[in-house]
Amino acid sequence: VLAERNHKSLLKFDQLRKVIADGDAFGGFHEGEINFAPTFKYEVNSNMYDKNTVRVPSYTDRILFRAREGQALTVHLYDCVECFSSSDHKPVVAIFEVGLKPSNDSSKLAAGAFRREVFLEAKLQKNCDR
Repeated sequence: VLAERNHKSLLKFDQLRKVIADGDAFGGFHEGEINFAPTFKYEVNSNMYDKNTVRVPSYTDRILFRAREGQALTVHLYDCVECFSSSDHKPVVAIFEVGLKPSNDSSKLAAGAFRREVFLEAKLQKNCDR
């Protein structure tokens, strides 16, 4: 399955998707479409899966999100960053577009601060050689 890069076949057995679909955990959370290779278990400092273990390649590194009812949220990017090899995991990156509604000044700030340098670094890593 991995040699053919048929990742959709692996996702049929994905435990996280099953517990979310069954309502057993992470109620109201969603995940972008996975179109990348499993993010675990790699040989350290390599892009090769570790074949000397009983663990199978899996999607252990994920980004879940949720939005308020009626809030516009679009996933523009959801991918793993294959050029990082200092761990047996590959990091994942996501870029979202979130529609914000104006509110009065008495409401609490609920959005995180945008850190441009983090965005630019993720963009650079996404474009690195795989």
